Amino acid sequence: MSANNYILINRKKFDVSLRDADTGGLLSKIGKGNTLDHAIDIATKYQETEIVEYGIQFTKNNYGQ
Repeated sequence: MSANNYILINRKKFDVSLRDADTGGLLSKIGKGNTLDHAIDIATKYQETEIVEYGIQFTKNNYGQ
């Protein structure tokens, strides 16, 4: 059976969440970083202990909006 999930890091808010690969829907909130580097560390640690099929992805860079 496939995990069919990925970790999404919000590049603006540093939120880290587990998402469904088909719908993009929220499966669970993993954590929130203080910086982008901290958010990446949170996601990496989660991926080392849990099954994440499609790895880590980031939101688009929307700082200009």
